[in-house]
Amino acid sequence: MILAKENTPIHKKILSSITSYLNKKGYENIRVQGIETYDDPAQISRKDSDQSFTPDLTARKEGVKHYFEVVNYAKKDKNLVISKWMILSSLAKQLNGKLHLMVPHGQMSYTNRLIQANNIEAQVLSLNKI
Repeated sequence: MILAKENTPIHKKILSSITSYLNKKGYENIRVQGIETYDDPAQISRKDSDQSFTPDLTARKEGVKHYFEVVNYAKKDKNLVISKWMILSSLAKQLNGKLHLMVPHGQMSYTNRLIQANNIEAQVLSLNKI
């Protein structure tokens, strides 16, 4: 099963805004899922299941790999979301990188509850600051 995001114009606009923000902050080798002018990030698969997914964005800064996810899962299976975040967090930690959860207005407490309840190591950033 592949966990994918909806490819809506709003989601693309959010990804474009994040990409501009990352460029201004000095990130390099930016890969964005679903934006034509960028390569897609590498797909990640779980060894113990048929579950695979692609992060929304990946980038490097000062040699450190960063994974970025836009929190937009109100209609999705919460367990799949938690699983994805846990895997990305674990992968980032193994590679001395970081997971960033980009949170739209109204989903900050939801995101914080999920990461605290599941011990997910991630930086939570409001999309309002981008």
